[in-house]
Amino acid sequence: MIILKLKSFFKYYIPLAIVFSFLYGAANYLTELREFHYNFYLPFELYIPFIPEFIFAYLSLNFYFFFMNYILTEKELRGIIRGKYMILIVSVVLFLLFPANLGYSRDFKDYNGLLFLYSSLYTLDKPHNLVPSLHVCFALITMLGISRSQNKSKLINAISIIWFCLIVISTIFTKQHHILDVIAGLVVGYLGFVFSSRAFVGDMDGVPD
Repeated sequence: MIILKLKSFFKYYIPLAIVFSFLYGAANYLTELREFHYNFYLPFELYIPFIPEFIFAYLSLNFYFFFMNYILTEKELRGIIRGKYMILIVSVVLFLLFPANLGYSRDFKDYNGLLFLYSSLYTLDKPHNLVPSLHVCFALITMLGISRSQNKSKLINAISIIWFCLIVISTIFTKQHHILDVIAGLVVGYLGFVFSSRAFVGDMDGVPD
Protein backbone atom coordinates (compact mmCIF):
# COMPACT_ATOMS: atom_id res chain seq x y z
CA MET A 1 0.00 0.00 0.00
CA ILE A 2 2.73 2.45 0.98
CA ILE A 3 4.77 1.61 -2.12
CA LEU A 4 1.73 2.08 -4.36
CA LYS A 5 0.98 5.45 -2.77
CA LEU A 6 4.60 6.54 -3.24
CA LYS A 7 4.46 5.52 -6.90
CA SER A 8 1.25 7.49 -7.47
CA PHE A 9 2.74 10.52 -5.70
CA PHE A 10 5.81 10.60 -7.93
CA LYS A 11 3.75 9.68 -11.00
CA TYR A 12 1.65 12.84 -10.68
CA TYR A 13 3.89 15.28 -8.83
CA ILE A 14 7.13 14.96 -10.78
CA PRO A 15 5.49 16.18 -14.04
CA LEU A 16 3.65 18.87 -12.09
CA ALA A 17 6.89 19.99 -10.41
CA ILE A 18 8.62 20.23 -13.79
CA VAL A 19 5.82 22.30 -15.31
CA PHE A 20 5.65 24.44 -12.18
CA SER A 21 9.40 25.11 -12.21
CA PHE A 22 9.31 26.18 -15.85
CA LEU A 23 6.18 28.38 -15.71
CA TYR A 24 6.78 29.92 -12.31
CA GLY A 25 10.46 30.47 -13.06
CA ALA A 26 9.64 32.13 -16.37
CA ALA A 27 7.09 34.37 -14.67
CA ASN A 28 9.66 35.22 -11.97
CA TYR A 29 12.16 36.26 -14.62
CA LEU A 30 9.70 38.26 -16.75
CA THR A 31 7.99 40.11 -13.90
CA GLU A 32 11.34 41.15 -12.47
CA LEU A 33 12.17 42.79 -15.81
CA ARG A 34 9.01 44.88 -15.82
CA GLU A 35 9.51 48.57 -15.06
CA PHE A 36 6.14 49.01 -13.37
CA HIS A 37 4.79 46.91 -10.51
CA TYR A 38 1.47 47.30 -8.72
CA ASN A 39 1.18 47.95 -4.99
CA PHE A 40 -1.70 45.72 -3.94
CA TYR A 41 -1.52 46.37 -0.21
CA LEU A 42 -2.80 48.81 2.39
CA PRO A 43 -0.53 50.81 4.74
CA PHE A 44 -1.71 48.99 7.88
CA GLU A 45 -0.42 45.68 6.50
CA LEU A 46 3.15 46.92 6.88
CA TYR A 47 2.65 46.84 10.66
CA ILE A 48 1.68 43.17 10.79
CA PRO A 49 4.39 41.46 12.87
CA PHE A 50 7.03 39.25 11.31
CA ILE A 51 7.00 35.86 13.06
CA PRO A 52 9.93 33.89 11.62
CA GLU A 53 8.86 30.53 13.09
CA PHE A 54 5.92 30.44 10.68
CA ILE A 55 8.45 29.49 7.99
CA PHE A 56 7.94 25.88 9.08
CA ALA A 57 4.23 26.05 8.29
CA TYR A 58 5.01 27.86 5.03
CA LEU A 59 7.48 25.19 3.92
CA SER A 60 5.18 22.35 4.97
CA LEU A 61 3.05 22.69 1.82
CA ASN A 62 4.75 19.78 0.04
CA PHE A 63 4.27 17.60 3.11
CA TYR A 64 0.58 18.56 2.99
CA PHE A 65 0.48 17.29 -0.60
CA PHE A 66 2.10 14.05 0.56
CA PHE A 67 -0.47 13.75 3.35
CA MET A 68 -3.29 14.22 0.83
CA ASN A 69 -1.80 11.58 -1.44
CA TYR A 70 -2.31 8.94 1.27
CA ILE A 71 -5.96 9.92 1.77
CA LEU A 72 -7.38 10.34 -1.72
CA THR A 73 -8.35 7.60 -4.13
CA GLU A 74 -6.56 7.42 -7.47
CA LYS A 75 -9.50 9.04 -9.24
CA GLU A 76 -9.73 11.83 -6.67
CA LEU A 77 -6.00 12.47 -6.87
CA ARG A 78 -6.14 12.76 -10.67
CA GLY A 79 -8.92 15.32 -10.31
CA ILE A 80 -6.93 17.40 -7.82
CA ILE A 81 -3.86 17.29 -10.06
CA ARG A 82 -5.96 18.60 -12.97
CA GLY A 83 -7.14 21.39 -10.70
CA LYS A 84 -3.56 22.24 -9.73
CA TYR A 85 -2.52 22.54 -13.37
CA MET A 86 -5.46 24.87 -13.94
CA ILE A 87 -4.49 26.93 -10.87
CA LEU A 88 -0.89 27.17 -12.06
CA ILE A 89 -1.83 28.37 -15.55
CA VAL A 90 -4.36 30.94 -14.32
CA SER A 91 -1.94 32.21 -11.66
CA VAL A 92 0.96 32.64 -14.07
CA VAL A 93 -1.27 34.64 -16.42
CA LEU A 94 -2.26 36.88 -13.49
CA PHE A 95 1.40 37.26 -12.43
CA LEU A 96 2.27 38.48 -15.91
CA LEU A 97 -0.73 40.79 -16.16
CA PHE A 98 -0.37 42.25 -12.67
CA PRO A 99 3.25 42.08 -11.47
CA ALA A 100 3.21 43.30 -7.91
CA ASN A 101 5.51 44.78 -5.32
CA LEU A 102 6.00 43.21 -1.93
CA GLY A 103 5.57 45.94 0.65
CA TYR A 104 8.32 44.58 2.88
CA SER A 105 12.07 44.97 2.41
CA ARG A 106 12.89 41.33 3.24
CA ASP A 107 15.63 42.67 5.47
CA PHE A 108 14.36 41.84 8.94
CA LYS A 109 16.64 42.24 11.93
CA ASP A 110 15.89 39.01 13.76
CA TYR A 111 15.26 35.68 12.02
CA ASN A 112 15.58 33.73 15.30
CA GLY A 113 18.28 31.49 13.84
CA LEU A 114 16.26 30.79 10.69
CA LEU A 115 18.12 33.08 8.29
CA PHE A 116 19.31 30.15 6.15
CA LEU A 117 15.72 29.06 5.42
CA TYR A 118 14.66 32.58 4.54
CA SER A 119 17.76 33.25 2.43
CA SER A 120 17.10 30.06 0.44
CA LEU A 121 13.46 31.06 -0.03
CA TYR A 122 14.34 34.58 -1.17
CA THR A 123 16.87 33.24 -3.67
CA LEU A 124 14.24 31.09 -5.37
CA ASP A 125 11.23 33.34 -5.01
CA LYS A 126 11.31 36.91 -6.33
CA PRO A 127 8.89 39.42 -4.72
CA HIS A 128 6.63 39.98 -7.75
CA ASN A 129 4.61 36.76 -8.28
CA LEU A 130 2.18 37.68 -5.54
CA VAL A 131 -1.43 37.80 -6.74
CA PRO A 132 -2.71 35.16 -6.15
CA SER A 133 -0.71 33.37 -3.46
CA LEU A 134 0.02 29.93 -4.90
CA HIS A 135 0.55 28.64 -1.38
CA VAL A 136 -3.04 29.56 -0.56
CA CYS A 137 -4.35 28.22 -3.90
CA PHE A 138 -2.67 24.84 -3.53
CA ALA A 139 -3.41 24.55 0.19
CA LEU A 140 -7.12 25.25 -0.39
CA ILE A 141 -7.57 22.72 -3.18
CA THR A 142 -5.72 20.17 -1.04
CA MET A 143 -7.95 20.82 1.97
CA LEU A 144 -11.13 20.67 -0.13
CA GLY A 145 -9.95 17.48 -1.80
CA ILE A 146 -9.42 15.79 1.56
CA SER A 147 -12.75 17.09 2.87
CA ARG A 148 -14.60 15.48 -0.07
CA SER A 149 -12.65 12.23 -0.20
CA GLN A 150 -14.33 8.87 0.33
CA ASN A 151 -11.46 7.92 2.64
CA LYS A 152 -11.53 10.85 5.04
CA SER A 153 -12.31 10.56 8.75
CA LYS A 154 -13.23 13.27 11.25
CA LEU A 155 -9.68 13.22 12.64
CA ILE A 156 -8.06 13.45 9.20
CA ASN A 157 -10.41 16.26 8.23
CA ALA A 158 -9.63 18.18 11.42
CA ILE A 159 -5.86 17.79 10.91
CA SER A 160 -6.24 18.92 7.30
CA ILE A 161 -8.25 22.05 8.19
CA ILE A 162 -5.77 23.07 10.90
CA TRP A 163 -2.84 22.46 8.53
CA PHE A 164 -4.55 24.54 5.83
CA CYS A 165 -5.15 27.43 8.24
CA LEU A 166 -1.52 27.41 9.39
CA ILE A 167 -0.27 27.56 5.80
CA VAL A 168 -2.59 30.46 4.96
CA ILE A 169 -1.60 32.40 8.09
CA SER A 170 2.07 31.70 7.42
CA THR A 171 1.95 33.58 4.11
CA ILE A 172 1.20 36.75 6.09
CA PHE A 173 3.44 36.28 9.14
CA THR A 174 6.47 35.28 7.06
CA LYS A 175 5.90 38.49 5.07
CA GLN A 176 5.68 36.56 1.80
CA HIS A 177 2.27 37.92 0.85
CA HIS A 178 -0.35 40.57 1.50
CA ILE A 179 -4.02 40.17 2.34
CA LEU A 180 -5.23 40.65 -1.25
CA ASP A 181 -2.87 37.88 -2.37
CA VAL A 182 -4.52 35.55 0.15
CA ILE A 183 -8.04 36.49 -0.94
CA ALA A 184 -7.14 35.99 -4.61
CA GLY A 185 -5.55 32.66 -3.67
CA LEU A 186 -8.77 31.50 -2.04
CA VAL A 187 -10.78 32.43 -5.14
CA VAL A 188 -8.42 30.79 -7.65
CA GLY A 189 -7.94 27.74 -5.41
CA TYR A 190 -11.68 27.27 -5.12
CA LEU A 191 -12.11 27.55 -8.88
CA GLY A 192 -9.39 24.91 -9.26
CA PHE A 193 -11.34 22.58 -6.99
CA VAL A 194 -14.58 23.18 -8.90
CA PHE A 195 -12.65 22.27 -12.06
CA SER A 196 -11.59 18.98 -10.44
CA SER A 197 -14.80 18.21 -8.53
CA ARG A 198 -16.13 15.62 -11.01
CA ALA A 199 -13.58 13.22 -9.55
CA PHE A 200 -15.42 13.22 -6.22
CA VAL A 201 -18.39 10.92 -5.63
CA GLY A 202 -21.58 12.81 -4.86
CA ASP A 203 -19.98 16.19 -5.57
CA MET A 204 -22.24 17.64 -8.22
CA ASP A 205 -21.26 21.28 -7.98
CA GLY A 206 -17.91 21.33 -6.25
CA VAL A 207 -19.30 22.97 -3.12
CA PRO A 208 -18.10 21.29 0.08
CA ASP A 209 -20.59 20.15 2.71
